[in-house]
Amino acid sequence: MIRLARAVRPRWRLVTGLTGFLIEVVGFNVFSGGIREASSLVGMTLLLFAMMKDARQCSGRQVGIPQATRSPF
Repeated sequence: MIRLARAVRPRWRLVTGLTGFLIEVVGFNVFSGGIREASSLVGMTLLLFAMMKDARQCSGRQVGIPQATRSPF
């Protein structure tokens, strides 16, 4: 479990988004009535949270586009 937690920690946005998607799909196909609406609300909340969170605050590493340099000629 600890190894799994360490592997998932840097990728929590991906895991949260996939979890929200799965809750949406399973809730729509399996449940009915109020539970379907609740699962839709929870799934959409997780999806939006994963997409709206700033990537720079989520990751300790900075990923950027390398700057182009001019040739001296």
